[in-house]
Amino acid sequence: MANYPDFVLKYKTKGIYVNKVGDNYYLYKAHCERINGKNIRISDGYVGKVTEKDGLIPSKGIVSSNIMVYEYGFYYFIYLLTENIYKGQKRLNKKYADSIMLFALIDYFNISFINLDNISLSLFYSKYSFDDLNIEKVKVEIQRVIKMIDSTINSIDYDYEILRNVLSTLYLVKINKRFYLSNYNDKVIEIFNKFNYEVKIYVKD
Repeated sequence: MANYPDFVLKYKTKGIYVNKVGDNYYLYKAHCERINGKNIRISDGYVGKVTEKDGLIPSKGIVSSNIMVYEYGFYYFIYLLTENIYKGQKRLNKKYADSIMLFALIDYFNISFINLDNISLSLFYSKYSFDDLNIEKVKVEIQRVIKMIDSTINSIDYDYEILRNVLSTLYLVKINKRFYLSNYNDKVIEIFNKFNYEVKIYVKD
């Protein structure tokens, strides 16, 4: 559990989660569902802001859209790690590059399409289209890219299971059309720094 101050922890009851943005703390309701063998956190709505002076300041309906929570840290790392593959696809198959990369990664990590809206890959490769899966050229390239992804991941000098477990603790939260990073520990920064990457929000227009 993150090291939140006592004035925040008193409101962190069952089903209530904390999102720290800068020095501010925001609460939202969520529940977990077992989907495709994995526990996925589903947001149920914004609760309010917590301050040391005023305690919980309940939401007054200022959230104009659903709160979205994306699995981010691990998939952003993979995006950076395979960026050269993506650039190659942009040169060779510009029209289908996003679809090729997204569906290759989905296949490689055995991700169900039902989870696509909860992972950040859909944000990185936002121009994907399911219709592209019917194109023979795209099918061939997806299989070729899967092999390249596997080779790239197997070449990294780091324990893969530790890397994935640590980076999977970092989430991207969308509130009122703005994106925020969840709280994360120094181990996340250590891994990103080792590969000369930066922990930051990356969302394509």
